[in-house]
Amino acid sequence: MKQSYDIIIAGAGPSGLHAARRLAEKGYDVLVLEKKAEVGESVNCTGIIGRETFERFSLSPESRQRDIQDVRLVSPSGVSIVYKHPKPFACIVDRRRFDRDMAKAAEAAGAEIRTGCSVKDLRQEGEGVSVETGAGEEEGGEGIGTYRARAVVLATGVQWELSRKAGLGVPRGRLVGAQVELEAPDVDIPAIYAGTEIAAGGFAWAVPTAPGKAKFGLITESDPRGCFHMFADKHLGGSYGSGFNGNVQYKIIAQGPAIRTSGRAVISLGEAAGQVKTTTGGGISYGLHCAEIAASVIGELLRHEGAVKERDLQEYDRAWRKALQKEIQLGLFARKIWSRLSDAHIESAFRVAQEDGLIPLVQNHGDFDWHSGLIMAFLRQASLSKILSGAGKAFLPFRDSRS
Repeated sequence: MKQSYDIIIAGAGPSGLHAARRLAEKGYDVLVLEKKAEVGESVNCTGIIGRETFERFSLSPESRQRDIQDVRLVSPSGVSIVYKHPKPFACIVDRRRFDRDMAKAAEAAGAEIRTGCSVKDLRQEGEGVSVETGAGEEEGGEGIGTYRARAVVLATGVQWELSRKAGLGVPRGRLVGAQVELEAPDVDIPAIYAGTEIAAGGFAWAVPTAPGKAKFGLITESDPRGCFHMFADKHLGGSYGSGFNGNVQYKIIAQGPAIRTSGRAVISLGEAAGQVKTTTGGGISYGLHCAEIAASVIGELLRHEGAVKERDLQEYDRAWRKALQKEIQLGLFARKIWSRLSDAHIESAFRVAQEDGLIPLVQNHGDFDWHSGLIMAFLRQASLSKILSGAGKAFLPFRDSRS
């Protein structure tokens, strides 16, 4: 069994698989190690992806379940606004199928994927990296042992142990999420729910998935269990209460980029690096974008003989921050404001949306993956700015926590 590769990728999520595909297409020997028994198994994700993402990254459309053009927005008191975009802007995917389609594309390009195989340790040796593996979430994984590579990509999601061992940084902030999928034939379009009781500093949702089913979930700053049951009691009428018991999945969501994402012959990618939309917590599109950058930088370095040096991999760090820094920082600013709003402030914002022309702002500036344009448009809107300034300190200029 082969033990030496050009590059090893830890984690078979979308960002790791896309990097594997792009590097394999360049002709490099790529090994992907995944601790789960199967790619796409037990993924806790709502599965909403921008339509442009499929075209931009040449993704298979087979996992798409339905397009999104309409969204229902619900205030703390239950006021409902249905927003209709000029055209479908996103789609709901079957995440299990989505990940497996990405794995097939990576394998078709020449990458090797081994499941049930968890990376336990890595260390610098000579001109490369030694990677030690063990059994993953189930016994009997493929190819347990020690491997060598010229470079390693850590695409491990919110599991940051390997990043720390490699001397890399980790995301500085955290949100927590909760979600469950249930029978729900009455959920026809995605709905977003606001309110400090049901999701302090975040929001809740109901998203139709497979026919007759929907995912109910939320992200919040604290107490996801308490918030989730409050959400069910307040907005779902208790009709789904029995389905929650023992079925709700919880997860950590990274907020803000890691300070350091490149080292000697190793980088972090996707959620592991904090490459996540700070407004919604979604990580697929940013992870894919950064996977393209990683493949370009690493692919160029591997063309040359000798060790992959830390100063060379710093180009990856500079490039992805140049692409995403503005989006992430403005998203953090917007979330800081949002987390300080009371339910009364939120209700006022809903009244502005109904009476003062916010819908055209969304239609003109809204982009599913790139939110800075819409955030700035909202901040410039006079009546909305008045509401936000009423939240006091929340409207002070955002300062990076490193300063």
